[in-house]
Order: sequence, then C-alpha cells, then structure tokens
Amino acid sequence: MTEYRIWLQNEYTNRCKRNSRYSIRAFASFLEIDSSSLSQILSGKRKISQKTLDRFTEKLGKPEIEIEFSQVPKTSEYQMIALDAFTVMSDWYHTAILELIGIPGIDHKPSSIALQLGINQAEVKIALDRLERLELITKKGKTYHRSSGFHTNYSEDITSSAHKKFQSQLIEKALEAIYNCKAEDKDITSITMAIDKNNLPLARKKIKAFRREMAELLENGKQTQVYNLGIQLFPLSKERKKK
Repeated sequence: MTEYRIWLQNEYTNRCKRNSRYSIRAFASFLEIDSSSLSQILSGKRKISQKTLDRFTEKLGKPEIEIEFSQVPKTSEYQMIALDAFTVMSDWYHTAILELIGIPGIDHKPSSIALQLGINQAEVKIALDRLERLELITKKGKTYHRSSGFHTNYSEDITSSAHKKFQSQLIEKALEAIYNCKAEDKDITSITMAIDKNNLPLARKKIKAFRREMAELLENGKQTQVYNLGIQLFPLSKERKKK
C-alpha cells in the first residue's frame, strides 16, 4: 500500500497551486493530524494504517488514481518507484529542476528553485524527494547532483499517458511565453502546409535529429537558464475517406 503517498502529495501540491499561502500545517489541520507526522508521511518516512487512510479518504474524497493504478502490484518496492516515475514523466517541472541544478552557481534551496521556475516550494520539495528516490539526483550537503538517468522501466500505457500530460503542460508554458517573454528571448513560429503523409516517417526522423542538433548547439558554452524546445507537427484538416 504505497500509492496513498503519491495521492496525498498531489492533493497537497494542487492546494498550494490554488493558494500560494497554503501550508503543510493547513493541510495537516484539514486532515486532523499533526504537521510533523504528515511531513514524514509525504516524504515516505512514515507509514499509515488502513484506518488513517480511510479517514483521509473521507476528508479528501476517493482518489481517482486508485482506479488508474489498481493494476500495479501493491506490495512491492517497484510500485512506489513506478508511480514516482509516472509523476516525474508527466509533470514538466521535474525535468526542469534536473536541468536547473546542473547550472553552475544556481542556489539549490527549494525557495530559490521555486522562484526560478514559477512554481511553489511544496512542488519543489516533493519533486526533489521523488528525483532523489529515483536516483536521478543525489544530495551532498546543501547541493544536489544529477545522476546518469532513469533506473526504472515503464509500461507502454503509463509512459504514453504521462507523455501526453507532459507535452500538454509544455504547450501551456509556450502559450505563456507568447505573451510574457521578450521577442529576443524566444522564437515561436509556425508554417501551415499541405503534405503527402507518406513523408511523415522521414519527417519525424529529421525532427528528432534537429532536436539533438539544437540541444548540442545551445548547451555549448556557459549555461545560465533552462529552456524548452517544442516542435509540433499535426493535422489541421480531417483525413478524407478513401474511395
């Protein structure tokens, strides 16, 4: 029984998104538990009984993720990693944090990271906890260091669902950039064209190569800021039925 922690973390961060002043104490008060115990539960340092979980469920409502994750074995350490990996794959700021902490001179305090990415400290603290548990980062003193990469396999359905959420969030961030970023700090352009769909496989290969080429170009030199390169190629018209 480990999925409750992911559920509680998501409930807490969602409340923080709606109210920037929402605190762990407020969440603990709502759940009728002391804040130190709740912090330990959220970080995975303390387990809860079925009775406590039932009380939380009564307060928060039955979690939707219970259905989504019901097919994952419930007694293994792998499940906790799988659910954490799903969250890392589907929330944009996890990869942004990974890139940010790799920039020389960046303050690794949650408050500083939150300010840099425009998210709240609760999201940062929980994200750092997940990344460390997944062995994507290690903590030494007050700083974090990136590891080589993921150490967890993903089933095709979970990865696909996470990918859709991840890309949707980044498209939303691109919309914000259209209105909030200076022209010299962005490049948002598009082209509309009639195409031969037979060329799509080759187009995807060229886009993949272009992404890697741009990453190599932009990462060269002194890194000072985290950027996202998004490329969308999709149909505007409906496919005609073959006669």
